[in-house]
Amino acid sequence: MVVVVLQLVAMLLKFGYYFKTDDIDDILPVLFTLMDGKEDYPSKEVKDVTDEQNVIQQSSKSIYSCPIH
Repeated sequence: MVVVVLQLVAMLLKFGYYFKTDDIDDILPVLFTLMDGKEDYPSKEVKDVTDEQNVIQQSSKSIYSCPIH
């Protein structure tokens, strides 16, 4: 999910939706919080702690491998 949001923001930047410095300054803290993952919680479908850890590890791998153009 995070990768998709980052790709969306990259497209918005590329096509000029965010072009003012103030606009970019406003969105950066939100993106940093999103990438930080401290406020990430597994879905309610996860049954035990082991599954929660696997979900978090898998999503973290996706974030670190996401190229930003």
